[in-house]
Amino acid sequence: MRKKPNLNFDELKNPMYTYHYSREERLRRRRSHSEETPQKWYYRLVGNNKTTLQLLVFYILLAVVFWFFWWGVRSQAEDKRVFRVGEQRFVEVRWIEGKQKKGWNVLLDNKSSIPWRLAFVQAEIGDRVVFSTNVSLEIEPNDYLVWFFPWEEEKPALTKMVVNVKE
Repeated sequence: MRKKPNLNFDELKNPMYTYHYSREERLRRRRSHSEETPQKWYYRLVGNNKTTLQLLVFYILLAVVFWFFWWGVRSQAEDKRVFRVGEQRFVEVRWIEGKQKKGWNVLLDNKSSIPWRLAFVQAEIGDRVVFSTNVSLEIEPNDYLVWFFPWEEEKPALTKMVVNVKE
């Protein structure tokens, strides 16, 4: 039986890799490597952590998207007010202004399980009556009714509007 020779480290090392024997050589190589690639300011901001930088960018983009949707929904709702009359009964008043018509669109929405009997609907802004009707009607459960009231004057402030409904 043939005895295996005792090989030293230089004979065992793989030529594809670079080996560093001393701690001093490793430290010198690490220091020279960090000096070669300058850090960008945004990496220094997050402590040279790539994952933290990616999360920061993600949350900034998420905040921009939420702000955009909030801005879009808020600007859309400037011409609309919703009044809760009773349990699952709503009166939605919307200002409509176009080339052919200008006025108030009123949606009476009954989402309850019992019919809604109305005798009087009136909207006021301050002491001024915007629209009023005394038509007696009944809105079936999960049904709605839409009215349009023309208005030739300028659009008043919807934030001060009050709707009175008598059943």
